[in-house]
Amino acid sequence: SSALTGTLTNSGSISAVANGNDQARAYGVYVNTVSLVGNALTNSGTISATASAATGSATAYGVYVGRLLGGTLTNSGSISGTADNPGNGYSVYVDNICCTASSGTINNLAGGVLSGNIFIGGTVAVNNAGTIAIPAGASGFIGGNYTQQSGGVLRIGATSTSNYGS
Repeated sequence: SSALTGTLTNSGSISAVANGNDQARAYGVYVNTVSLVGNALTNSGTISATASAATGSATAYGVYVGRLLGGTLTNSGSISGTADNPGNGYSVYVDNICCTASSGTINNLAGGVLSGNIFIGGTVAVNNAGTIAIPAGASGFIGGNYTQQSGGVLRIGATSTSNYGS
């Protein structure tokens, strides 16, 4: 189990690349559980994941959290996920593994960039004072409250009238 019981801080660069024939998965940061108020993942640097598969499925996660249980993810840097299919490249993915709905907060501060699809399960709140950029072909999801702060940008990509993010 990879549970975070303190603070994980990145002010440098974390990069993950996965290439495969049938499948490829890349994780910039993977944490199974961030639990309890006060435990946090803080990024002021760059976290990126890129995945490509020649014939199959590729998925990339800048930050993957299995369960966020009252913890906080704070970003003032850049977190990105890029895959062959834009819908499979996640900047942040917060799941609801093992029967317990995720809760807590994601703070994307001024200057922070979340680039790629976004999936925030449970009742996790998202506060955006930076930029969240969802590419064309991706469908972002936030299960909790979303607050757009003054100066924050929600950018949804479009390449045509039929190919756009949502």
